[in-house]
Amino acid sequence: MIDPKLLGDLARDHQKNLLTRDEAKAFLRDLMEVCRRHRVFLRTSDQTVRFSKVFADSEQKTVLRAMIDRDGRCPAAQIDYK
Repeated sequence: MIDPKLLGDLARDHQKNLLTRDEAKAFLRDLMEVCRRHRVFLRTSDQTVRFSKVFADSEQKTVLRAMIDRDGRCPAAQIDYK
C-alpha cells in the first residue's frame, strides 16, 4: 500500500515545479506563434494543455512523435515520456 504522506510529498514537489504565470504566458505565446506560422490547429481531448518544469537532474523528457497515416499526412502526435 502506498504511504499517503508520500503522495502528499510528491504533490507538493509537483506544485513547486509548475511554470509561473509569466513563464506559462511566454511559452504559450511561442507555441501559438509556431501554430500560426505553420497553420496548425492545436487541440486536445479535454480542451486543456498541461505542462510543468523538468527537474534539472531528470533524464525524463517529453517527446512528440508524428503519427503518419497511409496517405503520408500527420493528423496527430503521440506524447512519449522518456
